[in-house]
Amino acid sequence: MVSSQRYWVWGLALALSALLPFWSALSLELEPFKTMPPAPTSLFSEKKPTAPNATRTPAPLPDSRSGWRQIPFDKIIVGLYLLFLLYRLRNLWRAWRLTLAIGQSATPVIATAAWREVLEYCRTKLGVGEAALFSSPSVMVPVTLGLWHPRIILSSRWAKSIGA
Repeated sequence: MVSSQRYWVWGLALALSALLPFWSALSLELEPFKTMPPAPTSLFSEKKPTAPNATRTPAPLPDSRSGWRQIPFDKIIVGLYLLFLLYRLRNLWRAWRLTLAIGQSATPVIATAAWREVLEYCRTKLGVGEAALFSSPSVMVPVTLGLWHPRIILSSRWAKSIGA
C-alpha cells in the first residue's frame, strides 16, 4: 500500500470513529419504546366498594436505589464523549497549524548528484512519485509533508551536508 492510500485509510478511520457513535445513538432514539403490558392480577376480579371509614395503607417509601435510575447516564456518557472529541479536535487543529508553519518556513534544497541517487533509490523502493527536497529551521528530524505535492523537509543542519 502506497503512502497516499494510507492517508485515505487513516482519514476514513478518523471519520468513521467520529460518525459511528452518533449514528448508533440516533438509531436508538428513532426506535419506538416498547414496554410489556401489565400482567393481569386475576381474570375475574370483582371490585368491592370500600367503606368511607376504611383505613388506607400508606404508599410504600421509595427505594433508595431508585435515585440511580433517575440519573441520565446515557446523556452523561455522550456529553463526555463530545468533550473528548472537542479536546482531540483542538489538538488536531494545533498540529495542523504547526504543520502549515513548518511548510511555510521551508526553503528548497539543491542536492548533490550522490544525494539525488539516494533519493531516487528511496522513491522507487517506497513506490512514491516525485518528492521535492526542502530544509527548515523548525524541524530537528526529517519530515514529510503533502499528499498531492509531497515534500521532504530536513533540518537546516542536514541540508547543509546535502547541498552542493
